[in-house]
Amino acid sequence: MRILIVLMLFAACAGAEPVDPDPDGMGVYFDTEGMEYCIEVDDWVPGPGAGPGVIDAYLLVTRPDTPYPTIQAWEAQIIIVTNSYLPPVVSLTPGAADYDADPEDFVIGCGGVNAIPITGDATVIANIALEFLGFEGSAEVGIELYGVPGSLSFPDSPGYAAEAGFPSPCQCIFGTWGGVAGINGGTWQCDPGPIANEVMTWGTVKSLY
Repeated sequence: MRILIVLMLFAACAGAEPVDPDPDGMGVYFDTEGMEYCIEVDDWVPGPGAGPGVIDAYLLVTRPDTPYPTIQAWEAQIIIVTNSYLPPVVSLTPGAADYDADPEDFVIGCGGVNAIPITGDATVIANIALEFLGFEGSAEVGIELYGVPGSLSFPDSPGYAAEAGFPSPCQCIFGTWGGVAGINGGTWQCDPGPIANEVMTWGTVKSLY
């Protein structure tokens, strides 16, 4: 079952070394440093209001390779695959705009005073709040990232622009866009290990912007 989740765009900084060793990575992590992309949550209890409540995940640009200090725009398709219920709530930061009508594709403009400051090796460009109100059997979540279909700026992958006219295509830590993060395994093997100089994707959730 594919479901929209709460995505809340916000800028934050991360201080530790991301696990992705290559420049211009984009991925979903369960911390703001880009260290944890696979977690397990115990003690799932069926029924409304049960389970762990809200689990935060973060869409990060890691090791941005740009001389500019902010991110003015970004694109990604985010897909959530889960057997648990996540309410489709969408929240945007003030001034951020989504220029794609498809609810699963994010074509985000956040320039000017709304630009996202680049904060070291890991910059949060979106917050994904996964809210569990119940589940079918064993709760699992898989998160996938892809490029936005038909994009002219980023035809093959997600990406960002730190300055107008200077798009930076992103690479995936695992070498192929698709599954990038999981809770309790999901539909994805949790630890394929980073692959240098490649891209990964798994996303199609437009719960933001």
